[in-house]
Amino acid sequence: MPKRQCSKHHTIVVGGGVAGLSAAQSLLERGVTVTVLEAGPRLGGRVWPQPVFTSLPDLHIELGGEFIHGAHTGHFKLAQEKGWEMEYIYEWFSSNLPQQDKIYKNKGGKPPSVSIGGTVLPFDSHSAISKELVSAYERSEGCKTLDEVLKGCTEETRAAAEAFFCQTDGTDTLDEYPCYYVDEMLGGGDEGEMSNYRLKGSNCGIISHYTEVTRGAQILLSSPVTRVEYSGGSVKVTHSEGEVLVCDTVIVAVPISVLQRRSIEFSPPLPKARLRAIDNVNITAASKIHIRFSCNVWGDRNLILCADNRFCSQVWCKEIRAGDKVYYVVTGFCTAKVSHAMEVYNEKDCVRAMLLQLETLYPGCGQHYIEGHAIHWSKQPYVNMGYSAFAADGEREVVRSPLFDKLYFAGEATNLVDYGTIGGAIDSGTRAAGELVEHVLKDILIDC
Repeated sequence: MPKRQCSKHHTIVVGGGVAGLSAAQSLLERGVTVTVLEAGPRLGGRVWPQPVFTSLPDLHIELGGEFIHGAHTGHFKLAQEKGWEMEYIYEWFSSNLPQQDKIYKNKGGKPPSVSIGGTVLPFDSHSAISKELVSAYERSEGCKTLDEVLKGCTEETRAAAEAFFCQTDGTDTLDEYPCYYVDEMLGGGDEGEMSNYRLKGSNCGIISHYTEVTRGAQILLSSPVTRVEYSGGSVKVTHSEGEVLVCDTVIVAVPISVLQRRSIEFSPPLPKARLRAIDNVNITAASKIHIRFSCNVWGDRNLILCADNRFCSQVWCKEIRAGDKVYYVVTGFCTAKVSHAMEVYNEKDCVRAMLLQLETLYPGCGQHYIEGHAIHWSKQPYVNMGYSAFAADGEREVVRSPLFDKLYFAGEATNLVDYGTIGGAIDSGTRAAGELVEHVLKDILIDC
């Protein structure tokens, strides 16, 4: 933690998700006066652990971001710092299959399975699909998309790649998945960088942590910002019913969908190049369906990629321990066109369709069904998206660059590497606050 310092500088953070809260924490540690304006009625944004099962009002389920993507992120480091127990889930698919096998063995994990034609097969180094993916990657030089990389591959391999790569990264089709990302992913990385975890309990600890460390800030909920005027010596921020707050600087930490929809008016308007960059960041829809069972219905197949056009593209299973009790929850996840297609159904129909899919994966599971819940993030007010996906080279740098030392930008979509993740959001807030301190405050902060 940096040495405590003081100033009369006032920063307004627009957005109370983990990006905004991370920025607020960093500024408070430097003695800056901070106000956080959150459009919705709660903090956390797309990190939303919520008790959704009526029979278990104290059991929090992850409606939003869930996984810890990589040991290099602020998410992983925060979990370590707080002593939160994590469980290893899976490794991002790598062309170095022997190394991947070694990582799974060392960490006590198990590769995902893939469902094709009603049959569930291992998605490990010995599978024909894995070997064909690696073979395709090794001859992918000059390819521009994943579709080109997989030209000539079996339909099973192409379907598995779409369920894993496209659905994880929020793209509709293989020909929309850029080849530079194929190389970054399939090329593998250092052990830990490509590993994925989740907290054994829930992400409630993240919300509690940021609630505690931002106690020194003024936090206003249900206060959507409508206008930011930054032309004078100070910045004027209009929120809610026309109330205007005056500050020195602003960190904009809203979902990029808010900027794409022009929900906030900037005066003067944001530069055209920045608006183009904002619009050129792809965003994806995302849906999650949670089914509670009375027992473990999945055995050891706790992560399945559904490559046979099922209702949900991925199935995640989790045992949640609370004291001496264990609860069993299966989550169906999908993005992009699959999520959009699902949005026409009401919650009851989504749960019913998910149960029918699970019966093909785990025969007989329906007799152990207790209750279910569905959420579509594209329909959530003040968010209207799942997470950001691909962007053309250099666009995120334009989106996040400070403007006249008055406006700074955070949010997972501004993270150059870990966009679309909780860790990416946390790190973006820390980065934006650091930029503000470096550009504006380094000469006026004094030791308390």
